[in-house]
Amino acid sequence: MAGIAVLIIILAIFGVKYFSPQKNSNPPIDDGVKIFFYSNTCPHCRNVEEYMEKNDIRNQMAFRELEVGNSVENANILIEKAKKCSIKPEDVGVPFFWDGTKCIMGDEPIIKYFDEQLKK
Repeated sequence: MAGIAVLIIILAIFGVKYFSPQKNSNPPIDDGVKIFFYSNTCPHCRNVEEYMEKNDIRNQMAFRELEVGNSVENANILIEKAKKCSIKPEDVGVPFFWDGTKCIMGDEPIIKYFDEQLKK
């Protein structure tokens, strides 16, 4: 009888954990997290991505990559970061890089930023 009670308690605990709403598995993005924002349809973003591949940037620098063309959540994060740099939402474009403190917009400025970081 005690074994059945223990089994019921274990099943109850498992059921609560299994059926309770899950939180987002990605950690929250605070100001210190570097982020590369891009769109799959953006040719300038592709220039940055090709540069990153050619220079192995992803293995030399830690940053997240967020696609904004198909994600309202990612687009909102982009707008939030741009506001920290006093960039109006209507003036925001991709590619866009948040380095944890400042905004860098455009393929050439982002590539220049990566070049400078590699030299350090």
